[in-house]
Amino acid sequence: GAASKARERCQHLLLAKPALLGVRVLGLGWKDTLGFSYPPPLHAASEGRVGDAEPKPSVTRARSPGPSLEGASSGGRGHLRQPQRPAAEASEQMTTMRRRGLGKPRRPNYGYAEGALYDDDDADGRVGANAFIAICVMLVLFGGIGVVAVKRDEVAAAMRSAVSWDSSLPLSLNDLYGSREVLMGGVPPKSLWVPIELDTRLGRVTLCELSGKAMLEHSRRPAETPMFKDLVQKFCGRRGEGRRVVDLEVAFREAEHAAKNEGRELLLPTGFVFHESRVGSTLVANMLASVPRFLVWSESKPPVLAMLHCAGDCTRPKQIKMLRQIMTLMCNSPYHHACFFKFQSVAGPAAHLLREAWPETPYVFLFRNPVQTIMSHMKNSKQAPCLRSRPSPPPALKQLFYETTKLPVQSASTEEYCAAHLGYLCTKALGVLEQDAAASTEHVKGISVEYTALPEALLEYILPGHFGVSVGPSAEARMMHESETYSKGRSRGMRTWKDDSAKKEDAATDAVVAAANKLLQPSYDRLVEFSERHLHMVQARAKAVRGTLHTEPSGAEGDADAAGAAGAGGAGNPAWTAPEDWSGKAVPVDFRNTEGGGKAHWALFPRGEISDTGHTSPFEQVECPDVPEEGYPRSYPILNVTSNWPPDDTRVPKQHYGSLCRFDYETELDKCFAYRDAEVPFVVYNVPAVEETAAKWSDLKYLDGRLGGSNFRTEHSKDNHFMYWQKPRSKSSLEELEKQSGKWESPTTITKMDFRTWMTRALEGEDVNKELHSEHYYFRVGDNEEPWIGKEDLTIFNSHKNNLFMKDSKGQRGIHCRFGMRSVIAESHYDSSRNFVAQLGGARRWIMNAPSTCENMYLLPHTHPSGRHSAVDWSNPNLQKFAKFRDLEAFDVVLTTGDVLYVPAYWFHYIVSLGINFQCNSRSGKSSAGLVDIKKCGFQA
Repeated sequence: GAASKARERCQHLLLAKPALLGVRVLGLGWKDTLGFSYPPPLHAASEGRVGDAEPKPSVTRARSPGPSLEGASSGGRGHLRQPQRPAAEASEQMTTMRRRGLGKPRRPNYGYAEGALYDDDDADGRVGANAFIAICVMLVLFGGIGVVAVKRDEVAAAMRSAVSWDSSLPLSLNDLYGSREVLMGGVPPKSLWVPIELDTRLGRVTLCELSGKAMLEHSRRPAETPMFKDLVQKFCGRRGEGRRVVDLEVAFREAEHAAKNEGRELLLPTGFVFHESRVGSTLVANMLASVPRFLVWSESKPPVLAMLHCAGDCTRPKQIKMLRQIMTLMCNSPYHHACFFKFQSVAGPAAHLLREAWPETPYVFLFRNPVQTIMSHMKNSKQAPCLRSRPSPPPALKQLFYETTKLPVQSASTEEYCAAHLGYLCTKALGVLEQDAAASTEHVKGISVEYTALPEALLEYILPGHFGVSVGPSAEARMMHESETYSKGRSRGMRTWKDDSAKKEDAATDAVVAAANKLLQPSYDRLVEFSERHLHMVQARAKAVRGTLHTEPSGAEGDADAAGAAGAGGAGNPAWTAPEDWSGKAVPVDFRNTEGGGKAHWALFPRGEISDTGHTSPFEQVECPDVPEEGYPRSYPILNVTSNWPPDDTRVPKQHYGSLCRFDYETELDKCFAYRDAEVPFVVYNVPAVEETAAKWSDLKYLDGRLGGSNFRTEHSKDNHFMYWQKPRSKSSLEELEKQSGKWESPTTITKMDFRTWMTRALEGEDVNKELHSEHYYFRVGDNEEPWIGKEDLTIFNSHKNNLFMKDSKGQRGIHCRFGMRSVIAESHYDSSRNFVAQLGGARRWIMNAPSTCENMYLLPHTHPSGRHSAVDWSNPNLQKFAKFRDLEAFDVVLTTGDVLYVPAYWFHYIVSLGINFQCNSRSGKSSAGLVDIKKCGFQA
């Protein structure tokens, strides 16, 4: 009876939901394992699927692309192409996922939503008896015959634990990522089926599979594939491969259904970019695309087809609906946070259609000096973009030319037609801009931006003030780096961008100047006036969005040299400005009204991918393969390290002995897991949760408000050196200690201090010439005292599930935040558990060395109050007394705001505060790696 029920249950599930039971048994495809071809789902018959000569193409869930359908657009039956995975590889992957704490493996997601239609290569509906035998064997293996009584929903839930691969990504990516909740936002982009063609007459859309790997590659080097057509050509493959044709309406409904099942809203367009042509629009698109969480379509074809070439029975409501659906599908990604469209210049005159379809989406129109723009077009006068419409000029262009010259457009010279075409684009854009401004009650949806304001305007006010998107310092650095590259390089040896505006004007002929003044200058002047009229409102909103986060030191705005001098304690302005009335008294916190607002400046250096900071780099290039190689990280003689950069000196040298890899959390999370699991140190940056907290903590008023007037543990030292200590366990142990080492005094004293008092003293200590043998204070607070630290601000450490920062969440021992003033040194020591350290403000220098070097450290014994610490004064080592110290090898690490350092168990670290700074750390269990070396030095853990 049980076997009969099992057979009946299996048959029901196979007929109803074959995709659900598409389990890869032992890593093989289900056909290879079960020996049968499954029939179409029951609901397919009602749709005319069985036996149709021309089946409708399939529609899959937008989150994951699934198998390709070949032949769907040609009338033949499509064939499912399932990626194959060897059994050993599948088993290894499942083991690795469990080891890394990513929860149960997930079920295969071949792109089918519940009720989705798909093509089938066997329509006879027969199911082989071997299938039921195989499935029953599986049921017995998973718990015996009793399993057959499980309800259908429970069976479905069990199936969801099957392993899922995205064949377009390398195994390391597929192997390492768990759910969004587990990784606190650290999920890679999944493959997307993106519309690349639109048949407006039939309402059918051609979809192209863009892999997550392709999107990450594009974000790293946007200038290699600057246009939508470049992406399609490079990543979509030949026609028929990685493409399929579906009904637009069905695809849109499936996208809505998939988003609902995944508990998310469909991502809608965030902002539009219109332009005059050759005015920096591709620069803007590439800067946006350099942020991995931004989805950017530069001159994509489908929306323009809907706007300009809507064929058949294309009424206005139908056209608007088509436009909304196709653009929503292009934005449909669970990974990305914002979606931008940069349109072709010819789409500008149809901008009113986009405004009707997306009335709430902000947009910009980019324009440029008339002579410079014409000269940019006229590099090749026979193929100039501004002349492409000449065979069939738009009526509005004809009218503009006639009203200006009283001549028909056919009489226009090459220069005049080019100027008239550009003037036509600008005049049409002005019409939409002014119409929106007149109808606006709060703030305008459209603004005009002149070329000379780029690229700074994008970060200063377009993104935060107009598009309503605030980015962190790492994203800003990435975008500014991209702005230095020629935007249409299309090669790995890309050229550096150089401004040639003056060169263009010098080369302009009299004919170009005359045409520009007559036909283009009037619209240019109106755009400038419109920009000036509305710019102040956008800048005010930008200031509100950005808050008080500034990542450059006070001084010349944007002056990197001044920033470096300040950070290094040179001739520049200090990195901090003391509040005018802040003297430790209970008065409101405010800053002196200096130029630029006088906000708190935490980051002493810009951050980026190339080196530890923007103003110091390693002596040698650091290679960072997918997994750490033997000998990583490289170490150097300690005396070389400390002579190049003396520990007591907070001025940063141009080069240091750094050897740690730095990984971008958004694009290199797989490497982070690999290096962490290898128990070697590394730095990860661009962590959204950390960037958000750093932005909060950059405001002294925020910290002062949260910490209030409460007193917290503060260590006090008569000089800048701090060493942890514990009170001797007994009087006899103290006597024994003093008998061996002489009279013992605690290296520091413990006091209580509120945040404002500590900050006042820290500000006084910002002078790099401050006497080191003077009082220094080390302020501490933890989530046990202030729970909001973990629950609200440092959520990466507040997880009951394992993730990158919590390898063993059960071994978590709270969150500990330390606030250091300039020159504070924490003497070298090791900790017996894994440690992630988040730098939330300012900068610190770490000198690290491996557990295997402990024999040269002269460690104080475990019975000593400061056991685990080096007895050597690294600022002034006594090499006669500690002769083996010269054989020690170590390396530098410089942490700036937003960096997170992984410190494996038993790795030694010596920490120097390079200015006022904040760091928080949390531990996550013990590790046996390095323990053997530590035991050789007389320690058990």
